Amino acid sequence: MPREASPNEQTLKRLTYWVCASRSGNARYNIRAKTWAEAMRLRAEHGLKEYAPPAKVILTYRDTFHLLCELSSECSLLAREPRGPDES
Repeated sequence: MPREASPNEQTLKRLTYWVCASRSGNARYNIRAKTWAEAMRLRAEHGLKEYAPPAKVILTYRDTFHLLCELSSECSLLAREPRGPDES
């Protein structure tokens, strides 16, 4: 039976996407797209003055759970503020 690779031996994967930041300052309203062309099209549809030009984002992750943690602010908050199992 093959052994499972340790976290250090796991192959890292990459997620690449494009973000047009909302000029309102609220990241919730950023445009996210798979390609630069799609980001530009969406930016034009929603108003060029409302969004910054597309910026390329490359995210490296180990597995699906690690990707979820990288994409959510929840895990970064937990990493900064360690808590025990009984604390909420």
